[in-house]
Amino acid sequence: MRIIAAAHRGQPVVVRRSIAVFALLAGVALGACDSPQSVLEPDPTPQNPTPQDPTPENPGAWDKVLENDTIKGDVVVPAGETWLIGPNVWIEGNLRTDSGTIAMRPGSSLHFIGANPEEYIGGGMGWDPKYARDIGVWVGRAGVLDIRGTPKVGWNRTGSDPSWSPNDELWITPTERGDYAPRRWYPGEPIPQIDPRVPAAEVINVTRDILIEGPAHILITSKKPQRIEYVTLRNMGITNLAHEGPVMGRYALHLHYARDGSRGTIIRGVAAVESGGRVFVPHESHGITMIDNVSVNSLGEAFWWDIGDRTDDLTVDRLAVSGVHAHRSLTGKMSRNAAVTMGGGYNMVMRNSVVSGARGTSGAHGFEWPSGADNYGPAVWEFNDGNVAHNVEGSGVRLWFNKGENHVIENLITYRNGAAGIENGAYRNSHRYINTLSVDDRMVQHSSSNKHAVDGGPSRFEGVEVYAADGAALAFGVLNLPPLQPTEFVDCKLEGSPGSPDVLWNTEKAANPLQIVFRNCGLTPDDFMVTGSFPAAIEGSRIVIENGSDAWEITLDMAARSKVTTRID
Repeated sequence: MRIIAAAHRGQPVVVRRSIAVFALLAGVALGACDSPQSVLEPDPTPQNPTPQDPTPENPGAWDKVLENDTIKGDVVVPAGETWLIGPNVWIEGNLRTDSGTIAMRPGSSLHFIGANPEEYIGGGMGWDPKYARDIGVWVGRAGVLDIRGTPKVGWNRTGSDPSWSPNDELWITPTERGDYAPRRWYPGEPIPQIDPRVPAAEVINVTRDILIEGPAHILITSKKPQRIEYVTLRNMGITNLAHEGPVMGRYALHLHYARDGSRGTIIRGVAAVESGGRVFVPHESHGITMIDNVSVNSLGEAFWWDIGDRTDDLTVDRLAVSGVHAHRSLTGKMSRNAAVTMGGGYNMVMRNSVVSGARGTSGAHGFEWPSGADNYGPAVWEFNDGNVAHNVEGSGVRLWFNKGENHVIENLITYRNGAAGIENGAYRNSHRYINTLSVDDRMVQHSSSNKHAVDGGPSRFEGVEVYAADGAALAFGVLNLPPLQPTEFVDCKLEGSPGSPDVLWNTEKAANPLQIVFRNCGLTPDDFMVTGSFPAAIEGSRIVIENGSDAWEITLDMAARSKVTTRID
């Protein structure tokens, strides 16, 4: 292996060796990786088209090829040039370009050496000499990252696929109660399915024929579309004690403030494993399509952008996340990072995706809509097709908003989460949940009902099924604001564990009356339990139960601290 010293003052490295053989192989591989694969998802929808190929296709047309070398200092791709990173490239410094193209093809491997996560500064809008020790890939103003490996399915629930090889690195998601950590999996081992009503565990493949390895990060501030497909990102993203967690802006794959310049960007088949911070971060970068990407064992959120900022026209399909945990020894505090943070913006889609293994505290959730995410955009996602949340220490799905926006959670499956399958808050909203299933889970409702921005109706749970393993199926929380109208449960099935009520309201910390209507949910007054100190703030609470011709009203006897049931004729 030959050592190449970087030229003075950021001049590009000159590699004096024959490039013909690898360039020929790369050119041949291009055709192979673009060929149709029946096992893969279809191309993105027309609003996010695949960008035009920005790199030369004929063999030997690269401006420069780096291969089988260790390079001391930064590698800088000049404006207008396209450099191919070949096999066994080790860089003791940064790889950066302002207006060139960094390409990788099957067989490419890029390793960063010499980085110290404790030296990372973080921040900024792009490369600056003061970030010299924030080692990673920097793609600036008009640069392009063009990575195209051989297509490979990222995950499934069978443990096999025609695109997988016997020696691939595979992980399986946790399924046992109280287990929140993924583990290595090998062909032939069982794939658990805890109940026939829910899917089997997910098997995740993190092997690709292109590799980028850290400690390092990728920061893209370019106003051009990127193409990043079928690459393993190992030990990318940075966490350090000075930042008490992920270093600001130094994530495994970060598109930063590209705004409309990123339209047409494709991120497909990327496998992030052992990430040292946050993973996929499309931050204020619009028009991106993300398909069949996976993240296993990250220290920060696997999908996230800054709370309160906005990303538009984003499609995420077949994302699999398992394992999010930053131990106190790494950050100085307990981990409460979600697997996926659902940020603000317009025209956003999350479908066919699964989260598991977020852990550290009960605040480590699966899919989380956190408070403030809707500050500069409603954070309304199309979230209605095939999403699954299981085995996270917090809640599988948690919404924490206070407006009347049209948030709809539909066709969701949760199981064996620590805090709840679904947790709905914060104080007053009009969220809608339709045809969801929770097994060995419970639902927690913290909020009162707001008026829906579209139809003026209340918060509604329709066709929701909850089968609790321990305690009540549905619990009510603090209710920090009074209701504007009753919350509705329609055609639901709520089953507490044996010996427990189906519905529980502990009034100990309740701040307002509870106003609820249950229609055709198969419940009777005996299925409800009201406990606690009955504070004066809850006076006026009313629960109505309607099952065909049978109807009851439950009110409260404040002095006796008990419920009062009246049949409604």
